Amino acid sequence: MQHADAIRECERFAVAIKCAACAQVGSVAWEEVTSLGATIGGSKLISVSNGFHTDGLTPSGSPRIVCDHCDTAQSE
Repeated sequence: MQHADAIRECERFAVAIKCAACAQVGSVAWEEVTSLGATIGGSKLISVSNGFHTDGLTPSGSPRIVCDHCDTAQSE
């Protein structure tokens, strides 16, 4: 019998973002850990491209992504 930890997989994906206020474009990269096809612990933000930064958390607990150019928080 295999131990559950041996079946965990890590998937990374990037999402394009565009500021609704000033049209600044960039991307964010996320990491998701799964075990037997089920997500464990949700997605984790691993990088934000130039032109954007993180600033705390949204009410839902996700990282708040903010445009460097106009300081507008991006919607979830």
